Amino acid sequence: LLSGYPYNNNSSDNYDLKSKFIKKGSHFTLLLLDNDHSFNRTHSQQLIFTPILESFYKIFFKLLLNDTSISLIIKSKKSKIISNLPSLHHLIDEAKLTGRCFIDSDPYGKTSLTYFEITDLVVSTGVYFSSALCELVLLGKRGLFFDYPNLENFEKDLYKIGGVPVLIKALL
Repeated sequence: LLSGYPYNNNSSDNYDLKSKFIKKGSHFTLLLLDNDHSFNRTHSQQLIFTPILESFYKIFFKLLLNDTSISLIIKSKKSKIISNLPSLHHLIDEAKLTGRCFIDSDPYGKTSLTYFEITDLVVSTGVYFSSALCELVLLGKRGLFFDYPNLENFEKDLYKIGGVPVLIKALL
């Protein structure tokens, strides 16, 4: 029987991570969330098209490499997601060398709240609207959703909350 909140947020580790970012000149941390990708060669399950996810990450790696005030935390749904994007390996290596990029190599059992206290902006993508993004935004973090599945046709109210666009329709 579990009761209460069963996850450890490792906040002391997070403060160490944020301190490392600050020592490297970062003053703004982006948390990137994704769920999975595929070349969608079958009809059983449609995911983010792999080249689109690669383009998504390239934007943020290039931003990191060109702006020393930014740091990245990448929390994929599964650890294999990033490693299965071979066209990004050289950018990942460069990004890690800056000391301002952290890729969670063991995301299993961690929620997006794990990085809540050290994140300034959350950017998420997926074939469904991200509940992890919603969770962080409801707690006061700024967030963006790259609308790969084009939810505007189904979730019109999400596109304008308080008269302000909240979803990114075309990031790439």
